[in-house]
Amino acid sequence: MPAARLRELGSATLYEPMDQTLAARMVIRSAGAPEVLIPSVRSALHSIDPRVRLSITPVSERLQQQLAEPRTLALLAGTLAAIALALAVVGLYGVTAFVVGQRTQEISVRIALGACGRDITRLLLHDSLRPVTVGLAAGVFVALLGGRVFAGVLYGVSTVDPMAFGAAVLVLLSAATLAVIVPTRGAAAVDPAAVLRQL
Repeated sequence: MPAARLRELGSATLYEPMDQTLAARMVIRSAGAPEVLIPSVRSALHSIDPRVRLSITPVSERLQQQLAEPRTLALLAGTLAAIALALAVVGLYGVTAFVVGQRTQEISVRIALGACGRDITRLLLHDSLRPVTVGLAAGVFVALLGGRVFAGVLYGVSTVDPMAFGAAVLVLLSAATLAVIVPTRGAAAVDPAAVLRQL
């Protein structure tokens, strides 16, 4: 049975007498370990016809063989997703840190006028995380739509995984927040008077 049939519903089956077929498959359910049952099954079939050639494989092993390709594809997709997430984190951090760094003079002016570091951090977080939040919402929406496209190639996995979506959103928000806090602290440490003299 090909691996694709694991994702399909059962279809009609025609049972034929074994003497009309060149090969036959039997499925035997055992209460205990299937390895214990194999010698007795082999001897029982040989007592019926000694010429019969047997190939006995546990169902669990057959399933492992059929799931090898989907598991490889899942591992490849997971690796590519992790790389994409890492690139998104680096890119988001870089862009956000650059935008905040461009406002160093503004930060120094605000400090010179009496603003505290907490207020500046709050302002920059508000300004920087607003587009990030909009982008994450759009990304989650597109991911949910894309999940329907790939639903046919998934087996036993939901296309909507709250843990995966939540983890990705949390990682990206953390990267954006860190990209705001680090440059803000650096800019707050600069002497405002020196910055004002350069204006």
